[in-house]
Amino acid sequence: MQNMIRLIQAAGVLGLGVLAGCATLMPPSPYAPFLHADPTDAPLIEALAHEQFSRVESCPTRNSCPQDHYTQGLIALFHSRERAVASFHQVISEAPNTHFATKSTSWIEVMQASAGVPKVTEDFIWETLERELDGANERVRTLFSERAKRMGEEPERPLMTRQESTPEPKDKDLGMLERDKDQATIHALQKRLRERERSLTERDRQIEIMASQLDAMKRIDQDSRDRQRPPKRPTAMAAPERGKSNTP
Repeated sequence: MQNMIRLIQAAGVLGLGVLAGCATLMPPSPYAPFLHADPTDAPLIEALAHEQFSRVESCPTRNSCPQDHYTQGLIALFHSRERAVASFHQVISEAPNTHFATKSTSWIEVMQASAGVPKVTEDFIWETLERELDGANERVRTLFSERAKRMGEEPERPLMTRQESTPEPKDKDLGMLERDKDQATIHALQKRLRERERSLTERDRQIEIMASQLDAMKRIDQDSRDRQRPPKRPTAMAAPERGKSNTP
């Protein structure tokens, strides 16, 4: 009986572990941010959101709506998953056959599959935002410069001055650089999806093990009960009444 109690306790501990593992895989709130930025970056994120909202409002006249909505989705990663998903869906709806739609689909899948992104991917997002909002208002440029100083990446000269004095890369070089960065992001997202698939497989395996152990304990308990039952006594034959003969 003591062995039975130990088995039940072990199964309980295993069950709690499986439930805890399932809890970590539960999807987070859609209103929570996907990326948790440093508090010192909050003014920059708000300035980026305001600037990008103005660009989205005027995107039809500039024929840049898919790109602007995609950038807006990247900024929304710091605010809430719901807002980011809405922007990425807008990109897919407006330009389904573009690389912006492909990247938007990847971001939606990552937000559904994980709680965050590796540091290298977060750095890539900041680089993309700085590139996409090149030529923004003075406040955005100043905040980007202050962030570069905090990160130990302060340029020798102001950002815009350096850009004006440095020859711009050719369109072909920009395209190759963009493709390389997109490929690195896709690889990081695919790795995150594979890790989640392995976590789900391990969770299912633990559930199967626990179910098998519970079945084994039920059989052991039933066998123990059967052994403890007293054997059935044979039914005694009724004695013949006195004064009556069995002879016909």
